[in-house]
Amino acid sequence: MTFNGFMDKKVLEQELIELKRQIAILEHEVGKYDLLRETAGFAIMTLHQYIFVDCNAMAEQIFGLPKSEIIGKEPFVFSPTYQPDGSSSQEKAMDYINATLTGQSITFDWEHLRGDGSRFYAEVNLSKIELGDEEYVQVILRDISKEKLSKERLENQNKIIRHLNRKYQRQNEDYEKLLTELQANQELTNDILSTINDGVAVLYPDKFLYLNDQMMYLLGKSERDFSPQDMFDALGVNMDEFVENKEEAYQNWLQVDDLEKHYRLQISRMSKKGLYMAHLTDYTEIKTAQENVEKSEFKFRSIFHSSSDGIILVGEDFVVLETNKTFEYKYRYTAADLIGVNVETLFYNDKVSSFTNWIASNTGESMDLKEFEVFTAGGDSSPVEIGSKRVILGNKNMYLLIVRDISYRKGFEQQLLNKTIEAEEEERKRIAANLHDELGPILSSLKLYNNSIKNKDQDEQIKFLAEQFDQLISEAVDTVRFLSEDLSPITLFKGGLSKAIKKRLDAIAEFYDIVFESHLGNIRFSEQIEINIYRIVNEFINNTIKHADASVIKVKIVNAKSGLSIHYSDNGKGIKRELVELSQAGRGIANIMGRLKSLNSNLKFKSEPGRGVHYDILIPMQ
Repeated sequence: MTFNGFMDKKVLEQELIELKRQIAILEHEVGKYDLLRETAGFAIMTLHQYIFVDCNAMAEQIFGLPKSEIIGKEPFVFSPTYQPDGSSSQEKAMDYINATLTGQSITFDWEHLRGDGSRFYAEVNLSKIELGDEEYVQVILRDISKEKLSKERLENQNKIIRHLNRKYQRQNEDYEKLLTELQANQELTNDILSTINDGVAVLYPDKFLYLNDQMMYLLGKSERDFSPQDMFDALGVNMDEFVENKEEAYQNWLQVDDLEKHYRLQISRMSKKGLYMAHLTDYTEIKTAQENVEKSEFKFRSIFHSSSDGIILVGEDFVVLETNKTFEYKYRYTAADLIGVNVETLFYNDKVSSFTNWIASNTGESMDLKEFEVFTAGGDSSPVEIGSKRVILGNKNMYLLIVRDISYRKGFEQQLLNKTIEAEEEERKRIAANLHDELGPILSSLKLYNNSIKNKDQDEQIKFLAEQFDQLISEAVDTVRFLSEDLSPITLFKGGLSKAIKKRLDAIAEFYDIVFESHLGNIRFSEQIEINIYRIVNEFINNTIKHADASVIKVKIVNAKSGLSIHYSDNGKGIKRELVELSQAGRGIANIMGRLKSLNSNLKFKSEPGRGVHYDILIPMQ
């Protein structure tokens, strides 16, 4: 080996040692980088050709996904379709990546999706990395959801604070403007301050720099030879309270008994050298008006709770706000039962589709009155007359409902109606008896005389006339018998409701398919109930015969626990519902409605053109 060869080998060994040392340093740096990368408090991700090729553990934690479900995906896969500003997540992400590949370093806020579908906000930084001939984009992502939420909460709090301070700012704006003008032009400012209605003073704790006439008037002073301490003593305020409060503005509401006044005192610091502005506002008239309002409200409350009628106050959302003691006592409620309840649930009228719509429609000066049923706490119902009117209490729109108990009046009307029907039935019986007792014998005598004529030898013409006369007499007798039965149905009084209705149906069975079903057996009811039900069913039959053009009649009577149930239907041409509800379908329907009213019952009616009529009646039997 030559000397030169030995030297070359020595150099190579040293270069090899140096290379190993540099490799060790690089491995140490790589180890530190990997440690920093894996322990960093933010996600580190690498993009190559718009696809994630690597990420650290924090990225898995933030996205809630294992590394295997992140690698190979585009960034916008982990984003909602649109960002909060309305832009497409895919288009916006591609724009940011393309801009980064041109050499820009970009930082922006982004809304991401976690693996469970929940959203979070992140601060994202993109920077370009070149490794050999390949270009990569390094993504540094930090979850700022809590910070954003805190920021939003802080902004909301600031909005509230700004809202609360806005009125004070408005009040102080005029005075700040006046202070600015005071510094620019003292005389002009004094003129302005002297013309405002509030008392204004600019002072040090030991002396006044300015005092307007209104301040002297409000304090009851005629001369200016008094000190700030005298002013605060007259107002009953400890001057140290605002002097010690060096930063915040001072405000206090005062009742000055000696002056019989109510004031608001505001004091603002004008400089750090102890200069203050005092602003005194007279609220005596406002306070008096407030006391008058309170007295008026007290009177209203007294009338409200002492009224013999029930009174309900309802909000614009038709929720009960308050009820008086009369309503609660009469219908066995407590205030807790009613407050917060929708008033629609308390009242019923089958002719009013919506109670709340009826309330809202009463916007005139006069109070509209309408009859309803009120549901009691025990589940019963009672007739009432309600007046509704829109009112304003305080600054709130409300509805005032006056609920008057009309059960006595309805009972009197019921008795009057029953007496009228009883009188009508008595008159029917009298007319029937007269027909039977007076006209009947006359017709029988005519028949006997006619028979004697027919039995004698007469010419053919007289015999023919006698036979015709005999037929007319028979028809007259049948007519009298029918009228007598219709006016006072003997079958009803002797055999009961089922037999009377069946006899009436049998009389027309030749012309109709009759379906009659009765579950009464031998049960009898009061004469008033039986005669009214018979008249109602008979009127249904008459309407079918006269108007329906029907072929089938169905009648069903059931004595149920809830009362006596009657169903009547035919397959005729039907009738308009509103005519029945308004009792405009003729005198017959009006008579039915009157009899139903006397029985304290309602009629449920259903009809469609060409599909006949269906009547259902439930008569309470208590």
